[in-house]
Amino acid sequence: MGKIISFYGADNKVGTTQISQCCAEYIAQTNPDIEVLYISGDGGHGSDYFESVGETIDNIRPFLAQSLIDIEDLKKKAKIEDNLYVLGGKNTPKTSDYFTPEMIELLLSSAKEKFDLIIIDAGCRLEEGISLGSLFSSDQIYLVLNQTESSLRNFEWHVNLYSKLGIEFSKYLINKYDKDSAYELDYIYERLLLSKPCIYTIKKHKYGLDAELFYTSLIHVKPNKLFIKDIDKISKGILKYARG
Repeated sequence: MGKIISFYGADNKVGTTQISQCCAEYIAQTNPDIEVLYISGDGGHGSDYFESVGETIDNIRPFLAQSLIDIEDLKKKAKIEDNLYVLGGKNTPKTSDYFTPEMIELLLSSAKEKFDLIIIDAGCRLEEGISLGSLFSSDQIYLVLNQTESSLRNFEWHVNLYSKLGIEFSKYLINKYDKDSAYELDYIYERLLLSKPCIYTIKKHKYGLDAELFYTSLIHVKPNKLFIKDIDKISKGILKYARG
């Protein structure tokens, strides 16, 4: 397949990292024949919900800067399960300016030849070279929002910039969805000028804070059938597209 799927946040703290990681892990667990690479491209270390990561994007930066990248070596170091590979983010925030979109595009163009599916947490800041390079290289981009004014307004503020950069969103994910919220789905469709159906909803997980405490994704925290059902639906949509 070699498809690249990025998750991008309309705002900070909408759950982009958690949802993208859940989908990557869920797809790997339920499809042992598919090799999945998960990349932390949000500008952070990328280990909030992992006990450890085998390799980081910072460690391979010198090779990317010289247009040299050994994907086989990366696979060996990034492997954490039989068919799941994790490339963590930056070792320190100070390296933010050291990454250009072109460096990330080089990494992804090489990686897609060796992995069946690449899922990226592309953060929420276009000024990050890692994020921008990820978005430029993606086959599909999922925008993560929540039912808050700041989330919707921040998306609206950036609509023209997304258009100028050629960034198009394939699906919209409403995280921590509450059916009783004043920001109901019809209102969001109308306000953001979206065509139906392009929104997935993800129920709020009761034990969401436990994920940070135990360094794990929500699919491993006390069973929540509704949450898993939503992740399953999104993951199946990704696989359907990836398999063509």
